[in-house]
Amino acid sequence: MPPSYIQSSENYVYFYDSIKNELINEGGFQKVSRVRILNRLLEKGLINFDYHNYILKDSILKDKKDYKYDLLNSLLVSSSILLFALIVFIPQESIFIRILFSIYIFTIYLLILIYLRFI
Repeated sequence: MPPSYIQSSENYVYFYDSIKNELINEGGFQKVSRVRILNRLLEKGLINFDYHNYILKDSILKDKKDYKYDLLNSLLVSSSILLFALIVFIPQESIFIRILFSIYIFTIYLLILIYLRFI
């Protein structure tokens, strides 16, 4: 017999961290997201299907937002590393290479700015 809606809510709060740790310990290359935690709770019978559907929409939106910020952070880090390499390692005499690097870095920053508008 599936748990009630109130029991599902309590189980979600109580078992969330343990299920998250279980998914982390499984390893692999999959990211531990709120949707995966929610699906695992449903598989184990700790929440009912109605509660799963109620929380699922919010979990998907939060996961998408997390993915967007992860992508933004990786773009910022990679462009910063490239800028550092441009300043430190490329000699002043290599004007053509410096121009190409500058255009590439400018393109990354432009993509970041465009991306920030859609977050």
